[in-house]
Amino acid sequence: MKIDSLSKLLNSVGSSFLQSKNSQSTQEDAKTAEEAVRVSSDLKNISAQEVAKADNSKKIADLKSRIREGSYNPNSQDIAGAVARELFA
Repeated sequence: MKIDSLSKLLNSVGSSFLQSKNSQSTQEDAKTAEEAVRVSSDLKNISAQEVAKADNSKKIADLKSRIREGSYNPNSQDIAGAVARELFA
């Protein structure tokens, strides 16, 4: 009788231990997956920023060249509209 009780107790403790381990493993797997998604997302943002910087550098160089040559004639209505959008955005 005592052996049966002891056996049941050990099985219960063993089951609880295994469930705890499985729960920890699942949580660790979820954290790892979340970190992988975060890193992937960060890399996409960085590459998009690098592309934007390259595009902006080309635009800036073009504008500087046009200003030096005297061929840059911006539309005053476009400038006013851009200023208004920035002020009221």
